[in-house]
Amino acid sequence: MPAISVYDSIRENKKLPILNISENLDLVPSSIDLLGAEMEIVSKIGKEQILHKLLKPVRSKYDYIIIDCPPSVGLLTVNAMVASDTILLPLQGEYFAYKRVDRLLGIVKEVRENLNDTLDIGGVFITQINPNRILTKTIVEQLIEDLQEKMFDTKIRINVALAEAQLQGQSIFEYAPESNGAKDYEMLVEEIFSK
Repeated sequence: MPAISVYDSIRENKKLPILNISENLDLVPSSIDLLGAEMEIVSKIGKEQILHKLLKPVRSKYDYIIIDCPPSVGLLTVNAMVASDTILLPLQGEYFAYKRVDRLLGIVKEVRENLNDTLDIGGVFITQINPNRILTKTIVEQLIEDLQEKMFDTKIRINVALAEAQLQGQSIFEYAPESNGAKDYEMLVEEIFSK
């Protein structure tokens, strides 16, 4: 029998399967089945509130709950927005990611107006930066001009250690603590907490 994941909780309104990973860190596992969840819940009443209701009983246990969302904005991402106070938006330093920003900000505005009036954008940070590319520099400059105070100063450089750490099932801080990826993410965390 497969392990219970957030998919089972969303689909069948089961209690979230919270696993303790380390001191001060719990995780709710996902599974490939989550890909089909949107189609399965699309006809449910209150479909945008499912994750909010699942998190309600455990919210007071945590200082922070981080919900990792897919790059596409669908019903699951809207659920995450409804369940959240603050959104941190990672954007690749690429042209198509830049072109999606307006659409994404429009969806955040719609969710705030219709489903969660406390939702706020905590900041935007750029990932997979290649500082030697002119296109990347142009996109970064345009994002800073467009989003101003919402942009974090920290940028996450392209770093092979980030992909290798995922493959090893480790955090970048365990796998390669001296890598550019670890240094960049550490700076980002410090910047997030200083705001």
